[in-house]
Amino acid sequence: MIYIMRTIKLQRFTGQVNAKQRYAVNGVSFMPADTPLKIADLFKIRGVFRAGSISDNPAERRIYLDIFVVATTTEHSLKSSLKTKRV
Repeated sequence: MIYIMRTIKLQRFTGQVNAKQRYAVNGVSFMPADTPLKIADLFKIRGVFRAGSISDNPAERRIYLDIFVVATTTEHSLKSSLKTKRV
């Protein structure tokens, strides 16, 4: 049996960031990292992304650029990662 450990509500947003039309999930518009995330995770490079920082419920309507990663498994875990860079 698989137990529900966490529920995340996702909400989409649209708006202008740096004079460009952007689309976002929970207020975060994807921005690629300078270091590939798999390499950062493998070699434990700090500062590329931050684990556990996604909100379970979207609260802000302001869009900001960020490195947005959500990794899941079918076991009992859910990981969410963001590297915050507000614009």
